Amino acid sequence: MARYIDADDFMTRIISKYHCNPSLDGGGNNYGYLRLEIDEQPTVDVCPERHAEWVLDNGRFKCSNCNASIDDPDGFSYCPHCGANINFEGEQ
Repeated sequence: MARYIDADDFMTRIISKYHCNPSLDGGGNNYGYLRLEIDEQPTVDVCPERHAEWVLDNGRFKCSNCNASIDDPDGFSYCPHCGANINFEGEQ
């Protein structure tokens, strides 16, 4: 079973707990190679990012991802129903 962790937080905890030097140059408690090993691990997209746009339909705005509709999309940078990111006109 996969477990998703925050690698930066993990490394910070190791450094703090063992009072080690995170650099890659030599030295006593050198955990630089551990940091390198952690950074080289493959990453996964645990929550694929969805993009959508508001489509005007009979006076209501529909999300192009899930087709849910709302009256006024002002202030919504995401669909409140499916979570898709909404780019406003002119944004990339």
